[in-house]
Amino acid sequence: MSNRQTFLTIYFVGTGLTLFCGLLLIYQVSFIAPKFLLVLGTTHVLGLFFLTVFRDEKSKRKIEDGNFIQTAGYLHTLIGFIVAVGLVGDNIANLNNLLSPLSSALITSLLGWWLGGFISSQGEHEEDSLKKEIANSVAEAVAETLDRELKQYTKGISKSFAKLNKESQSLAPTIESLNTTIENQKNHYQKVFKE
Repeated sequence: MSNRQTFLTIYFVGTGLTLFCGLLLIYQVSFIAPKFLLVLGTTHVLGLFFLTVFRDEKSKRKIEDGNFIQTAGYLHTLIGFIVAVGLVGDNIANLNNLLSPLSSALITSLLGWWLGGFISSQGEHEEDSLKKEIANSVAEAVAETLDRELKQYTKGISKSFAKLNKESQSLAPTIESLNTTIENQKNHYQKVFKE
């Protein structure tokens, strides 16, 4: 099972189990203590938090997980208030039975919003990732264009240099012939003027 599937399974099972236990409390099933909602809800929210906080990814998924944790805290709040109202309707004599679901509601809400917000803040917002993606695309396009232009420029220089080299090689016999002619003319005029 992937991390995501595990997270969602724990999210739904924990919320459903808490609701089920809350209903058992309302109907005064004797093996469920009112403080059990506090333990179950707190464990559920903390479990979701610890399952998410140690993952290395920074993505939209972290924001979603943070929202799920906040929602879990809120759902536990609603479950706690439902149980408290259900208990008040039947028996207000035992105030302890009323305070346990209410404290469960408030503590799980606090934990859910606090820890969920923390997880969400670790995520990378879609706008930020879109900006990075656009910047990377532009940088890649500029780099490719510069690389292509540099290759064309270098190729042009190489062609020009090769052409110049070829022409200079073809001029070598002409220059040598010219030098020979100049030397011959020099020798000829030296003979003429010496006589």
